[in-house]
Amino acid sequence: MPRSLAVFIGTLLVFLFSSAHANFYVVAGGGKKVGTEIKALPFEITEPGFYYITKNLSCVSGAHGITIESSDVTIDLMGFSLVGPGGTGTYCGIYADTPGENLEVRNGIIREFQDSGIKVTSVIKGVRTLNIKAFSNGKHGIILYGASGIIKGNICMSNGTNGIQGGYSSTITGNSCYDNGNNGIDSKQGSTITGNTCHSNIRSGIDTSHECAVINNSCRENGNYGIYVGAGSSVIGNSSCSNTGYGIYALHGSSLQNNSCYSNGDDGIRAGVGSSVIGNSCYDNDDHGIYVQGNSYVGQNTSYDNGTNINDCSNCSKGLNHIPSS
Repeated sequence: MPRSLAVFIGTLLVFLFSSAHANFYVVAGGGKKVGTEIKALPFEITEPGFYYITKNLSCVSGAHGITIESSDVTIDLMGFSLVGPGGTGTYCGIYADTPGENLEVRNGIIREFQDSGIKVTSVIKGVRTLNIKAFSNGKHGIILYGASGIIKGNICMSNGTNGIQGGYSSTITGNSCYDNGNNGIDSKQGSTITGNTCHSNIRSGIDTSHECAVINNSCRENGNYGIYVGAGSSVIGNSSCSNTGYGIYALHGSSLQNNSCYSNGDDGIRAGVGSSVIGNSCYDNDDHGIYVQGNSYVGQNTSYDNGTNINDCSNCSKGLNHIPSS
């Protein structure tokens, strides 16, 4: 192989390393370097491009670790850590509030910052956080205020408030959020929240605004609700167990299908006016297995060994439910 071709391939070759929660992309080879290395914190990004680190970096008090002031930026931590100074304050590991779009942060650890691990404001569109472990930050692990963000494959644990805080119409998928000081995942209107694990958070596992889709998540042993959703939401195929409060609490006009809710300290499922509750399994909850409010439909559910299996709602419609005698 000609030497020039070997250098070209070595420069551009990307190796994919897989683990249970992360895909690390490492640029290999000699020749011209790809992107800009961040060698010390604090660091400001003022131009588009690819930025990366090649070692753990620590940040002093009184500054964000990395401040982004440009569109079209990718930051790859390459499996290394951004480490904050601890304590209290308003500074983040990665912070962006300049109007722009197309920001991605991936593949590494962000810990012990006074405010949040990653904080991006509402004036930035198209934000993605992938394969980040954010823990022991003073407020949020990851907070994206803007619309249509993608938060995928992250681990957010032991943060002071929410593990993940999503904006409007966010896609939040495949994350693990636990031991956080408020909710595991919190998101705004129109978000899709799928395939996450949320346990042992001080308040709820998942807490959303209205018109959200919450699908195939596992929420257990949270200090309040397993899952709370706003009006007009779809809650499908989730497991919610051993939470202090309700397994699932859905406001009016919501659809709840094929969920499993058991061993919760209050109702397994509580649904607001005009909701549809179909094909769920609710057992061993301290109060009701299923509690619905007026003008709702309840059918094809299994509910047993609860304080009360299904409440008597005079203006609700009921299909055939399986309520075995104890």
